[in-house]
Amino acid sequence: MKSITLPSSLSTISRALFSGCSQLTTIHIPDSVSSIQFYAFHDCENLKTIRIPVSVTSIRDFAFDGCPSSMTVTYPGSKKQWDDIDKGSNNDVLENNLICAMLEATFDPDNGESISTQTIDRGGKFTEPAAPSKENHTFAGWYNGDEKFDFGADTTNAPNVLELVAKWDINQYTVKFVSEHGDAPASQNVPYNETATNPGELMAEGYTFIGWYADKDHNTKFDFSTPITGDTKVYAKWEKNAPNTYALNVSGAFVYVDGVDFTASAGDTSLKLEKDASVRLVADPDRMPSGMVFDRWTILNGALNADDAEKFETGRTLEEFAFTMPAEPLSIEATPRMQEEEGSDTASVILGVTLGTAATALVAWQAYDLGMSLYQEHWLPADFVMPKTRAELALLLWNTAGAPPLPHSPPLRTSPTPTPRRPPSGPWKRA
Repeated sequence: MKSITLPSSLSTISRALFSGCSQLTTIHIPDSVSSIQFYAFHDCENLKTIRIPVSVTSIRDFAFDGCPSSMTVTYPGSKKQWDDIDKGSNNDVLENNLICAMLEATFDPDNGESISTQTIDRGGKFTEPAAPSKENHTFAGWYNGDEKFDFGADTTNAPNVLELVAKWDINQYTVKFVSEHGDAPASQNVPYNETATNPGELMAEGYTFIGWYADKDHNTKFDFSTPITGDTKVYAKWEKNAPNTYALNVSGAFVYVDGVDFTASAGDTSLKLEKDASVRLVADPDRMPSGMVFDRWTILNGALNADDAEKFETGRTLEEFAFTMPAEPLSIEATPRMQEEEGSDTASVILGVTLGTAATALVAWQAYDLGMSLYQEHWLPADFVMPKTRAELALLLWNTAGAPPLPHSPPLRTSPTPTPRRPPSGPWKRA
């Protein structure tokens, strides 16, 4: 006898009723049975399939002891119902190939909330629950072990119970570094409850980096050991360096810086200016030596920026000149020249006193022709006093040339001292 269908009126399968039935392969227990007694199917070594109804509440010890481990047990209920049956001892074979007609799925949100359960007929489909929430995390789906569960998949061969767990991706928060100067570091994406990396000190021309602060008013230093729990801004604090200044010395002119008159009340105007300060010079006729007028601008020390230097070459003889302060000391003067005097040949005077060598004559002529700017710039004695007349200028050049001897010339012819004429004899006549 290989297959048995028991009568529907049966409520209990008696002790050892089928024990040792080695030919029995299939048995269908009716829904009327509630109890299976000791050794009922003991040593049914060829039993392959058995249906146990949901009406069964008790399976006594050794009822299926000795049955093959490959035996398939079908159960029309759910696994939860199956687990409620008292199965006694030595009936482990029932668990090996249990197939429940009803499938269960448990949903663990892993966020502190309760686990929910769904039960469906085998072959049906579970309904995906609403996405749960978890602080500082993003829901990534329901997972059965390491695999994301497919709610549209066929469940015919699914396990009796699916234990689905919510998977969470930890949130990433942006840490943005804000700096008013220099180049701000790149933002960092930091996982929730982890820490940002200190980007280190910054560099910016004209400023000193003080540190990273948690607020834009720079009241509280940012603690890089504090866990990040949301999008964060970190602010760089700077202190402005004392500006680099460069000496500007101007003689013979009004001096305006950024539109403000800084001219000294007397003598040269000496200032300390930042690079790129806007400077305008206007020749002051009242600061020219007596008998002299403005001739041109002369740079005594330093150099202008490239653009200004080009303008200087074409505009140095204009009474007004503007430029931006270079990053170096600068000295400029309004160079004077002798005011022309009617009826005087200055060149002849100069040449007349310097005819010793061609070189000294050339020096003298250039000094005159250039308004003495070249002479002052290169050969100015420490005790130099600006000549006020052409005669003084000629004498200065002659002395500077080494007081060369004047060329030999015949002595000047002088008229003899007139002898008083005697009045003619006779009475004196008036014209």
